[in-house]
Amino acid sequence: YTDRHFRHLMRLLTSKTLLYTEMVAANAIAHEYRDVQHTTAVENWQLRRYLSQALEGENPSVLQLGGSDCTQMRDACRAVWELSDKAGECDYTALNLNCGCPSPKVANKGCFGASLMEDAALVRDLCESMYLGCNNGSVPVTVKCRIGTDATPESDLYSKLQEFVETVASGGIVSDFQIHARIAVLAKNFSPADNRRIPALKYDFVQRLVNDYPSLTFSLNGGVDSLTQAKKELEVCEGLKGVMVGRAMAASPWSWAMADQIIYGCDDHATRSRTRWDVLQE
Repeated sequence: YTDRHFRHLMRLLTSKTLLYTEMVAANAIAHEYRDVQHTTAVENWQLRRYLSQALEGENPSVLQLGGSDCTQMRDACRAVWELSDKAGECDYTALNLNCGCPSPKVANKGCFGASLMEDAALVRDLCESMYLGCNNGSVPVTVKCRIGTDATPESDLYSKLQEFVETVASGGIVSDFQIHARIAVLAKNFSPADNRRIPALKYDFVQRLVNDYPSLTFSLNGGVDSLTQAKKELEVCEGLKGVMVGRAMAASPWSWAMADQIIYGCDDHATRSRTRWDVLQE
């Protein structure tokens, strides 16, 4: 849903909200990048289709990548850097590794997304590859994940989540995590919609991470469907960096038009809420 056109719409409604792309498969970018080694990534329209932004006013925005192969991830990020540095086609605020998607095509057949929750060392290595690909960290690397998977007993969930966070952060590259406060059910025949609805939300896990790791930053994801609720969660958990919202925003963009005022406390003319007529004119 969050293609460049949707991000442009949201930027007309809120100038402060951090926007995310759809998850882009690193292997697709790496394949296109290798095909143009005799020229440049800039000349490849497929790469521009995957990665280009509506640059004027889109930032802050984050490119989310999915994959489990370090070489492909490095090459994908190298393409991102080349399109940024040489062509000005994109200028992302950060790169994000998806470790939370429970889709069978991704987590099972593709062996990435939420399945990466079971291999924290690989996630750390993937983040290092992203760092190296983007000119040794010229673009920050972050991680979006779940609180675990159904492979972990309930009693061990939080300790396993701690192990994941500590291992990924030990590489010295990632210090910012976006946590979907549900497990990912991978062993049963759950659809992505089931995985967004059936596993219980455990906001307290995210709150505990905020308290246990003050040198790291965490954003809460999952089940937040209004600005009022987003503001409440930020107030309940002091130290929470942010609240991530996906489908609720895509389903009703206008419901989030007051984000700059309600979440960020802006009251100047530049961040005033636009009317529908304003948006149509732009």
